[in-house]
Amino acid sequence: MYILTYHATPTKEHEQHGTIEGAYVAAWIPSVDAANHIAADNMARANIHAKHWNIDEMTDHTIIPEEGFQPSKENRQAYETVLSGEQAYIFSSYGFVNEAE
Repeated sequence: MYILTYHATPTKEHEQHGTIEGAYVAAWIPSVDAANHIAADNMARANIHAKHWNIDEMTDHTIIPEEGFQPSKENRQAYETVLSGEQAYIFSSYGFVNEAE
């Protein structure tokens, strides 16, 4: 399985455009969906764009075995989703930073 992390900003079509500045997106892609990390990256980018996000950059990518991996509590649902053969996306958004502070 592939875990790819991106920094993204909402497009004008995004329902929270103007209220959030951006997000870090963790894309969990099953190995059966992608032959290599390039294919996983292309698949993840297409799905993130479809959710009305512009990707600024990939910040990390990891290949992990689907068996024997011990996910954290926060990632258990994504891990189980990937084991069932589906992709999972975790969006960790953040608001605007007040630069006057």
